[in-house]
Amino acid sequence: MNVHIRCLKVESLRLSLYPGVRMQEGIFTGMIGFWIEFKNTLLSPSRVLIWLGISGIAAFTGPFGTHSAMSLPVRSLYWFSIVGAAFIIAVAARHFWPRLFPHLKYAWISILIALTIASVITPLANFVLRPAFQPDTTNFQPVGRLFFLIFFLTISADLFWYQIIQKLREEIRPAKKASGPRLLERLPVEDRAEIMLLSGRDHRVEVRTVKGVSHIRLRLGDAIAEMEGVDGFCAHRSHWVTRAAVVGNGMEGKRPFLVLKDGTKVPVSQKHEAAIRARGLL
Repeated sequence: MNVHIRCLKVESLRLSLYPGVRMQEGIFTGMIGFWIEFKNTLLSPSRVLIWLGISGIAAFTGPFGTHSAMSLPVRSLYWFSIVGAAFIIAVAARHFWPRLFPHLKYAWISILIALTIASVITPLANFVLRPAFQPDTTNFQPVGRLFFLIFFLTISADLFWYQIIQKLREEIRPAKKASGPRLLERLPVEDRAEIMLLSGRDHRVEVRTVKGVSHIRLRLGDAIAEMEGVDGFCAHRSHWVTRAAVVGNGMEGKRPFLVLKDGTKVPVSQKHEAAIRARGLL
C-alpha cells in the first residue's frame, strides 16, 4: 500500500514539474489508437474483397481510356494500384476527420473524406501512375474533370454505403425492452404504459393500461406471473388489479366494485372482498 502511494506521488510530481509530458503521452496514445483502428479496418476481409472486386472490374472494363492504351496485365496492375491507394486514403480520412471534428454531422465528414481522396488521387493517377505504366502517353485527363468525377463518385458511394449500414443496424438492433414488468414487452409499443387491469377472456388476456387496451393470447395466471414487482391483487377470478390504479369504490346492488383511474369499474367477488377491505380499498 505504501509503495503504491509513493509511486502515485512520484507520478504526480513528474506531471506537475513537466506538464508537457501529459500532452505528449496523450498524443502518443491517440496515435497508437489511430494506427490500430486504421490497420484493423484496412485489413478487414470485407475491405480486401471490395478492393479486389473493384480493381478487377476496372481492369476488365478499362475506364478512362485504359482499355485501349494498356494491355490487360499492365491495366490490372494500374487499377489495383489506384484503387488500393484510394482505399488507404479513404480509411485514413475516415478515422482522421471524425477525431478532428467529433461533433460534425456525417454528411460534412463525408464531404471532407471525398475532398481528401480526390485531392490525392487526381495528381497521383494523372501525373504519377499513368506515366509510370504508360511512359509514352500524352492522353492525360483534364485535372478539373478528373477531380470532380472522383469527388462525385466517392461521396455518392460513401453516403449510399452509410445508408445501407444504418438500415442494417436498425434491422438487427434488438428491440428496446420496456421498463417495468415483463408483460409490457408483449404489448404494442404505442400501448406500453402503466398497467391497471388484467382481465381473463377465455384463452386471452385483456391488458388495460393508462393508454388503452390490448389483447394477448395468454392465460391470466401466466400474465399475472409476468407482473412481478408490481403491487396488485385479484378482485375477481377474472380480474387482477394494480394497487396504484384504484382511485375509488362503489356498490351495485349488494356487490362492491373498484373504480380505476380511467373510470373502469371492476367487480369484487365475495371470495376476495375481505382481503380488499383489509387493504382499505372498500
